[in-house]
Amino acid sequence: MKSFYNIHNFLKVAVIEENNDLTPGYDHYLRDFKADEEYETVDYEVRKFSEFQLPESGLKITDEFIGFDSGVYFPREKFALTLNNNKICEYTAYANRATNLWLQVLLLKRGYSFLHGAGAEINGKGLIFPAFGGTGKTTLMSKLRKEKNFKFFGDDFVIIDKNAKMHSYPSDFSIYDYHVKFFPEIRNTSFGRYLTMRKIFWPYYEGKRAVNFAAKRFLAGEPILNGWHADYAKVPANFIVPSEQMGKQKDLFAGLFLSKYDGSEIKIEEMKLDELVGETAGILHLEFSGGLKYLYSLEALGLFDMLEFETTQKEILEKSFSKIKRYRILVPRNINLDDYCDKVTRFINEITA
Repeated sequence: MKSFYNIHNFLKVAVIEENNDLTPGYDHYLRDFKADEEYETVDYEVRKFSEFQLPESGLKITDEFIGFDSGVYFPREKFALTLNNNKICEYTAYANRATNLWLQVLLLKRGYSFLHGAGAEINGKGLIFPAFGGTGKTTLMSKLRKEKNFKFFGDDFVIIDKNAKMHSYPSDFSIYDYHVKFFPEIRNTSFGRYLTMRKIFWPYYEGKRAVNFAAKRFLAGEPILNGWHADYAKVPANFIVPSEQMGKQKDLFAGLFLSKYDGSEIKIEEMKLDELVGETAGILHLEFSGGLKYLYSLEALGLFDMLEFETTQKEILEKSFSKIKRYRILVPRNINLDDYCDKVTRFINEITA
């Protein structure tokens, strides 16, 4: 079985496997880019770990990994990665070990960067909402999608370039139980039913999560128990946002950095360029943290330059953000979510009018 994805003609991705174990996991990020055609060459290729063959010579062995001329192999984790002529090939026992990090490596080489945050077009103007997870991006999107001139670019990540253009990356929404009131259309669907069942039978689902976590972390194998066990539902973006409201590319007008704080009122203030660049880069580093050790191992083998990676990422963010308006929105931790959405939406309509 082969699944191909074309990310805005920037990157081509292939997941190649005999069964359907890995593909659903990569669909969580890439389903909007699924291609009908096959590509002879791709930039990022995923294969089952069982296909990996360690070269017989040129090995550099440490306690944790084995290096070779074009990559690195982690025996205990059942994971290997090769880097050849700017092509990444990942051999893995389970999906999404560090998917967005590998895409970021390739995007940076082409002058693009991920940004962790939501992206939307309101009144013809492109907006990004950089933020930590749990800051209110998804809740805000639930309100903004009702605006007349709304287009959706992403809820978790979007892609930007040096010219302050935003490119969509509509990965699946992570919908928690408290989100359901903001997305009532999922209430009587399989997603809503899962959240209800998980709330009622949470010890059962937590037990399954623990077993799979142990299998991956300590036994270094594939998940033992099939199915989705997280405390949120992964809902495809096109289930929530109509196709006519899906954006592809837009010039950026403003960045609104969402931050929680201990005050009682929403505060909106202008943000300095170096603050927005530094904090956005820091969030990316945190989001990629699970896979960074693989890049550091490649650097130790002389196959990757972490300084170049971080410098290029910062340069793209800096050039993009220098061209747009920049705001920090301080959101009280205990604010009513409807009030939060209403106040931020009013501000957005004011600046984009």
